[in-house]
Amino acid sequence: MKDKEKTYALYLGSKGIEAERNDNAGHAELGVVEVRETGEIRNPETGNQFNDLVFRCQYERMGDPFAFALHYSMSCIELADAERMAKLLKKARRVERKFPVNPTTFGQWCSLMARGLGVTRLVKQVSGCGPSFADNEHRTFSIVEAQHVIDSVIAESRKSEVAA
Repeated sequence: MKDKEKTYALYLGSKGIEAERNDNAGHAELGVVEVRETGEIRNPETGNQFNDLVFRCQYERMGDPFAFALHYSMSCIELADAERMAKLLKKARRVERKFPVNPTTFGQWCSLMARGLGVTRLVKQVSGCGPSFADNEHRTFSIVEAQHVIDSVIAESRKSEVAA
């Protein structure tokens, strides 16, 4: 979905791929951000369909990622929020049924789902650990490139867990 001055992107931050406590498993989570014409990265505004939306999967150290899911991560939900969420999740179900292929990786699933929902890019944090987007450096990828980037980050995370 694109507004006059906003483009939406998946966001892969420094904590987007994390090992679980026992290091035998982990999870990946990507949110959605607004990328303005100026390049400024912001969280979607309250009431926006992408606000608090999360793309998530789990993985085992020696296995492929599984349990691909789209959900909202919020602590307080008002009726208008719930209606907005239900509308987008129903759309996501329709999008998933129309995938041209059965996704075999989380990156492929994210790319197909994001494209179907109108998300056109991936923004990956490449350095920094500041509290705001402006405090960190990012690299932007097309949603097609997102598949490889996401799968590569998960693969690297799993390799580092094996080495640990």
